[in-house]
Amino acid sequence: MSLESLVSAYLACASTEELAEAFPDLSPPDIHASIAYYLNHRQEVEEYLAERKREADAVEARIREEFPDVYRRVEIRD
Repeated sequence: MSLESLVSAYLACASTEELAEAFPDLSPPDIHASIAYYLNHRQEVEEYLAERKREADAVEARIREEFPDVYRRVEIRD
């Protein structure tokens, strides 16, 4: 379970019950605490998530460049 996944689901208007179903390892109080943390630190969390996205994009670009044949096979399966 990642913070990004929880925040994304929350921003997509998932209810606490839906979040509990999607993330069964989290208790409802943990879900509420996570959302409260996000709301109280929105700018910091969004900056963190944006940095993680940039890092993931850089890794994907490197994989595309270094292993184009493998990447094409993976794209075909999706």
